[in-house]
Amino acid sequence: MIGTPSKTFLVALDTGSDLLWVPCDCQQCSPTNWASYGVQTQGLEFAVYGTSSSSTSKNLSCTNSLCSSSVASPSSACSSNTQACEYTIKYMSSDTSTSGFIVQDVLHLNYEAPESGNTTASIYFGCAQLQTGDLLQGVAPNGLFGLGPEDISVPSTLARNGVISTNSFSMCFSSGDSSGRLVFGVEALSGIPSTPLVPINPSVYYVIATTKFSVHGNSVDASENLIFDTGTSYTTLPPSTYQSLGEMMNNQINAPQFQLNGTFDYCWNTSDSSILDSLPTLTITFNGGSSWDVSDPYVRFVDSKGNVVFFCLGITPSSTGIIGHNFMGGYEFFFNQQAMSFSWAPSTCYTLNSSTIGSPQDAPNFVTRASIQNSSVALKAPLSISSLFITYLLIAFIGLL
Repeated sequence: MIGTPSKTFLVALDTGSDLLWVPCDCQQCSPTNWASYGVQTQGLEFAVYGTSSSSTSKNLSCTNSLCSSSVASPSSACSSNTQACEYTIKYMSSDTSTSGFIVQDVLHLNYEAPESGNTTASIYFGCAQLQTGDLLQGVAPNGLFGLGPEDISVPSTLARNGVISTNSFSMCFSSGDSSGRLVFGVEALSGIPSTPLVPINPSVYYVIATTKFSVHGNSVDASENLIFDTGTSYTTLPPSTYQSLGEMMNNQINAPQFQLNGTFDYCWNTSDSSILDSLPTLTITFNGGSSWDVSDPYVRFVDSKGNVVFFCLGITPSSTGIIGHNFMGGYEFFFNQQAMSFSWAPSTCYTLNSSTIGSPQDAPNFVTRASIQNSSVALKAPLSISSLFITYLLIAFIGLL
């Protein structure tokens, strides 16, 4: 929810970019109704932000230091402090971009449990006037929430302005249903698995370093720097690591292996439930020694009755290694830019305001919350939107970074 009076936006979450943007003063925007995408809903409309319709809106000047971030348009000439800061973001999908100018307004937040109530915080975001490519086809029809580490991002802005006491946030994606949560100002307690964030310049991505990949006791040594990106649908690995891992998987799976039309190289043709119920677990070990058991690294294909007919390893080869959204289910992830650490722990994401990890009934509390007066803040949204946005995220970002 943004602005005064507030408007609600159904945004896709993207840790692979830094700017929150929403459709605004549109010159060329994606259609703003569900029917355009073949979806029938009631009581949920796509909003469009207008700089003149919010009493707390003001333009970011092109002379502001934040306008020198990586999103600012390099060709825009700044002649006075009354001139708006223009931006352009180009995504990896062919001819896909968004552009406009950056505004300052308020974001509406709820306090995380056990606190109650809500607050507002001043943030910067893109007034997205012009969209191209896949963005016109419904990839992110109501905006995109860039959560990267640059100064202009929402997490960095909240920390810089003292809204949260540390520049950190957590994201949780359920593997069992469409629940999830995004909490700012949360820190993982020591003792849960973690690895250092790899410093890069400019700091536009969250990068973590692997040391090996393991399957049922067999392992492949692989020192790779991988981008952790919720905005990429499927995980990618450099070709040599990808092939070694694929062959190791193939040796563990007792089913005929084939390639799927150049999409996935490692697929297996079976509907045998004994095989499907005992697929090997993929474990990734990171710099520092902590390991992560990927909940489900496979993509299953079903017939018209919903029965699995074959499945594939959900990884593709690429010169750029990316941990994509298909690896993220069943965990809460902690991005601590201040401590330069990345942590994770199993989670059901049972409620948006839960401070437990794992089962809400019996799991230990692995999380300490810290922000405004020792509490943290979460996105404020009706439950109908909260329950929809993770499902939407699963299909939103094929090929985007």
